[in-house]
Amino acid sequence: MDSRVMRYFLLSFGILILIVIILYQGLPINPIHDFNHWVFDRHYRAALLPHPNDSVLLAYKSYFGGPDDHGSWTCIYAAGEFRSSSLPKAELLQRYATSTIRSVYGLKKIPVQILFPDEPAMWPLNYPLGDWWPDFSEQAKTATTTIYLVYAAEKRPFWGDLRCDD
Repeated sequence: MDSRVMRYFLLSFGILILIVIILYQGLPINPIHDFNHWVFDRHYRAALLPHPNDSVLLAYKSYFGGPDDHGSWTCIYAAGEFRSSSLPKAELLQRYATSTIRSVYGLKKIPVQILFPDEPAMWPLNYPLGDWWPDFSEQAKTATTTIYLVYAAEKRPFWGDLRCDD
């Protein structure tokens, strides 16, 4: 009787796995990316970043999707803040120089980066930061303080999710 129950269980489990695989093939998304994005966002928010005392949060942004180049087979999770501070750029860079957040799975540390939108530097193409900037470009033009973006981003495998190939 034990062997019949075991065979029934294995057969039922095998059929269930087959149904899940068939259904997954029809979906253009992979739910693991939603979960990973949520975890990455929580790691960023939980990080004790050394924001200056006079720093003001202008906006918080979070994103997951693909880089600008199609067929990259990567998915990117990014989280960041547009902030304003009276400190000069050099001091802001020094303040965040050693800051990191935990990766999605907590196995490595992701460095925190800073971008200054008024500099003629090229925004990284692999991240959605260029899409975030238009929301704040007018505010930055009239600002009397230093506007900057502090963010972290991590690349993960594509895993068949079409949202990562945009």
